[in-house]
Amino acid sequence: MIATGVVSGLYDTVGGKPVFYVRGRVENHSRKVRGPVHVTAELMANGAPEAKADAIAGSEPTPEDVWSVRSAGDVEKLTRTLQAAQVERRLPPGGSLPFFAVIPDPPPDLVKHRLRVRVETVEAWTQPGAKAARNR
Repeated sequence: MIATGVVSGLYDTVGGKPVFYVRGRVENHSRKVRGPVHVTAELMANGAPEAKADAIAGSEPTPEDVWSVRSAGDVEKLTRTLQAAQVERRLPPGGSLPFFAVIPDPPPDLVKHRLRVRVETVEAWTQPGAKAARNR
């Protein structure tokens, strides 16, 4: 599992404070179906993470979704919405899925930071709302 096509930067929001976003794709280079895939994006300074965001690969927000963020709470809500989206989360060999992670309060001195993106499979992950749907 590797992250490809990673793009990051600041995104202006209606709240007036930009968020730091990281988007890309996760590719399965193994010979078996893998996933879901947990993506962690970290802004590193002096070898330590100063800010991070987590995502489950498979869905992306619209530009309007990101623009509408007003607070860290809105970022959490957006992350939960992306995780609850009814999309494919498992990757066949050679397959890829999009990911999108948001750091709501990025450090002011981004030039001093390095972006680190980690991917790992989380076969035990349960999609939000899946348990409630099974219990009906």
